[in-house]
Parts: sequence; C-alpha cells; structure tokens
Amino acid sequence: MSDLKRTIGIFLDDCPDASYEDFLEAFGSPAEMAAEMLRDVPEQEIAGVQRNRKWIRIALTACLAAVAVGACGTVAYFIRYPYTAEITTVIYEDEDHIPEYWKYAEKYGLSYEMDEEGNIISATDRDGNTVEIDQNGIPLDQLKYESADGTLSEETE
Repeated sequence: MSDLKRTIGIFLDDCPDASYEDFLEAFGSPAEMAAEMLRDVPEQEIAGVQRNRKWIRIALTACLAAVAVGACGTVAYFIRYPYTAEITTVIYEDEDHIPEYWKYAEKYGLSYEMDEEGNIISATDRDGNTVEIDQNGIPLDQLKYESADGTLSEETE
C-alpha cells in the first residue's frame, strides 16, 4: 500500500493537472489495482482476515440474538406481571364514625400525616407550612387558620 501511495505521489508531482482518465491510463482501473495488490499478499494472511471476519460476524450475530432474547423476556415479564398500585379508600357513612381530626382538617384547612397505627404525626396548612397541633389534630394557634370555605373558624367569630 505504501508503494502505491509513493507511486501516485510521484505521478501527481509529474502531472499535477491529471484527470481521472489519466489515472486509469497510468495505473489501471481500481479493480485491476486491487487485484494486483492482492497478488503480493500471502495466502495465509488473506485466509486469516477471512477467518477473522467470520468470527466477527458470528460474535455480532450472537450479541444481537442475546439482545433480542433479553428484550422479548422483558416484554414477557411486564405482560405477565403488570405494574399495579393498590389504593384504599375509606368512606364513612355515619358522622359518628368519622375521626375527629377529619372534621378539623376541613375546618382549619389542614392535611395530616399519620403513622401505621392511625396516630397523627404532623400537620400542614394549605401553603405547606408545618402547623403545631394537639393530639386531636386541632391547631394550637386556632385564630391563625381559616376554615375551608374561607370564613374565620367558629372560635374567632
């Protein structure tokens, strides 16, 4: 290959305005040049390159097959085990069974965070501010919080 580059360089030095037809006349067609270069390469080297290409094709095919199997397995898994979320809604039909803090939540516009046993951990107002409350969910500063309808709570009227 380096001989060919050197020969082309010499040709261009001698004929800087050479056309494609001039190249064909001086060196022959690209197919003829490739055939001539391959005649100088030992057959073991050509066989080695062909063998390497074969193994590369086999490796690429195996990788593509593995990716395809993985993709199919992932799709099959999500079809068999779709993502589900469980939501529990409690509806109280009788006001006597509504927890006290629910009444205060609407009255003062508060949201409560509960522990696993149903005890109030903390409360926040409509703006996301933490509110100090007693054990029943009533804000300690009742005058500061309005009811859900925008009027002042009963204690302030």
